[in-house]
Amino acid sequence: MQFEVIKHGDMFLVTNRDGNIPNPRTDSFGYGLFLCDTRGVSRFEFETSIASLRLVHCDASTNVERRYRLINVDPIPSTDDREIPPHAIHVTRIQWVDGHQLQEECRIENFTDSPVELTLFYALEADFCDMFEVRGFHGPAARPAVVNVVDDSAEYTYITNDGWTYVTRARLVPGPHVKKHTLALLDEGHGTVGTVRFEAQVALPAKASANVRVQVEHMQFAPRPHAEGGSTLPTVSSGARVSREHLERTNREWLDQRIQVEGTDAWTTWVRQGMADLHMLVSDIGYGPFAVAGLPWYAVPFGRDSLITAYLCLSADPTLAAGTLRTMAAYQGKELNPERDEEPGKIMHELRRGEWARSGWVPFHPYYGSIDATPLFLILAAAYAEWTGDLDLVRSILPHVHRGFEWMKTYGDRDGDGFLEYACQSDRGLSNQGWKDSGDGIVHPDGTLVQGPIALCEVQAYAYLAYQLWADLYTRLGDNQRSAELHRMATSLQARFLETFWSPKQRMIALALDGAKRPVLTPTSNMGQVLWTGILPGDVAHAVIDRLMEPDLFSGFGIRTLAAGLPAYNPLSYHRGSVWPHDNALIALGMSKYGRWDACTAVIQGLLRAASSFDRMRLPELFGGFGLDETTEPVPYPVSCSPQAWAAATPVAAVQALLGLRPDSVHRQLHVCPVIPEGVTHLRVRHIHVGTGSMDLLLTRASNGQPCIAVERNTSGWAIVLDSNCGR
Repeated sequence: MQFEVIKHGDMFLVTNRDGNIPNPRTDSFGYGLFLCDTRGVSRFEFETSIASLRLVHCDASTNVERRYRLINVDPIPSTDDREIPPHAIHVTRIQWVDGHQLQEECRIENFTDSPVELTLFYALEADFCDMFEVRGFHGPAARPAVVNVVDDSAEYTYITNDGWTYVTRARLVPGPHVKKHTLALLDEGHGTVGTVRFEAQVALPAKASANVRVQVEHMQFAPRPHAEGGSTLPTVSSGARVSREHLERTNREWLDQRIQVEGTDAWTTWVRQGMADLHMLVSDIGYGPFAVAGLPWYAVPFGRDSLITAYLCLSADPTLAAGTLRTMAAYQGKELNPERDEEPGKIMHELRRGEWARSGWVPFHPYYGSIDATPLFLILAAAYAEWTGDLDLVRSILPHVHRGFEWMKTYGDRDGDGFLEYACQSDRGLSNQGWKDSGDGIVHPDGTLVQGPIALCEVQAYAYLAYQLWADLYTRLGDNQRSAELHRMATSLQARFLETFWSPKQRMIALALDGAKRPVLTPTSNMGQVLWTGILPGDVAHAVIDRLMEPDLFSGFGIRTLAAGLPAYNPLSYHRGSVWPHDNALIALGMSKYGRWDACTAVIQGLLRAASSFDRMRLPELFGGFGLDETTEPVPYPVSCSPQAWAAATPVAAVQALLGLRPDSVHRQLHVCPVIPEGVTHLRVRHIHVGTGSMDLLLTRASNGQPCIAVERNTSGWAIVLDSNCGR
């Protein structure tokens, strides 16, 4: 990973491994300080007058801040005509964002008996590029920003095409032993608006320390009517300033109340890092907390990603599901708008809030090109009720649920054959609209692209699960007519799905039906996602699991998106041979459902093996599909998001799969059917959220090798039920 990232609220900072935002004219990766798809700071570079100062350590142990430690590696002159030896001058840069501003505290320490003088420099620019510009898309020419220097602060201002005002304001706050500090506006050419250069001259006595602080705030003002006094009303700045200590405390308190695992260092770290990343990725645009898709490119609401993440984390934080459901309901499709692939009742794919989206230069305000977000919305709503027993939220979104089912019946099923299929309507939209949404992601066995409309196998399974869950839930809500109809639809869909998608000869589920309704018999991970919906009878499910675990699909680190050896296979492609953690998490949940602990534990151990090779055991969005026979550790995908929401949720799903958790809110019971991985003596799982409380469970291995469960704490009011017929 070539970047460091921290986030709070809607604001996030992307720097290189030195803690700098390099000049974008010499490094176009996409570093910056971002808020609502806008780069409020495009350059933030630190230098000193000590030529030999070198970075020796980056402390990324928390998601709240980053610490960069630098030392002099060569001797430097002191001010008393003596020599300062190497490693005696320490500079520590501490960076954090609070949702309103970026702050950097720079601390300089002198560990010698001689005084020393040095100068600190910061170069800053703000280009206000939209995220699509940052990512290399071509669009309208940007209008110039204006920069003013007043006293000790600099202010960049930019007026967007649709009348918003963006402001970035920066200042340097000197501490003790800073004898002089200045601010200058430089003209570096290249058509830039100007570079602000802060300079702080430090006279550091022997055995003393000094510090400076740089504060950079970014605000966005909507073109609203003027308030009294003639000033516009601020609409986006992510809230009030908070201290770094407050961020650390609230982050720690949140983590302490979420799911934790004890037993092995690897499991403890893996789950803790996943939950920490999930907490950093949480945002709220007015309807409750939800997880944005991933950093740095997708810090926005994503229908599929946010919904699956919330589903995988129901046992860890059900409030995330509640906020996600309200957010998706608020943006549910209302009209036929082919430009945005919008249809009444359809759940959105992606919401962008930057200038390009608001101005219509890209169709993402919001965009609806997703065939699976709507059934996933319905699944999450029913699963939330099952984990929490909260029917009030469910009742509040019932109109959206009804519209979702109506969309599936009409617009989702384009030809009336009972299957959900997609075909892009927008000339700027996505050609593929399942989770493998790259343009070349859906292929025939010979590598040719599948022509649509396309009916993906996992999407039909999602629809089946939505029908099943809501048939039961409608009964609880007293709507027996809708319940009976959905039971009938689920039964009918299951029969037609098996008849159409199941290939006994190849022991696999077809990837999709193409536009001519012919099965696409390409071995992919998609058939693995079918498992967790329960649409397959036992014998078919076991055959599919066996196929998934063959070497061309299972790499040892996870199940590949496309089988190795096929013409289209590429281990470093996005969807044609790579390994996606969330994909494997859903597959493991399905294997657990069918009692296939051999395969389930192998997949989970593979993911744990992969996580152990990444910094802080943080699973990225995806990684290369190279097998254990080719490499001892996973090969990173070059531009993977990290952290990424459903990858962060993967350890939680792995715990749920191992415990075989199944909630029953009607009878206030949590069913467990556990397995303990080889080499692990025990796992203690704390803060499993069910009902209105939580519980702690201890999983151990009996003398006969069978797993045992003990309840150590239970505030949920639910009973634990050990399933005896869970596939052993």
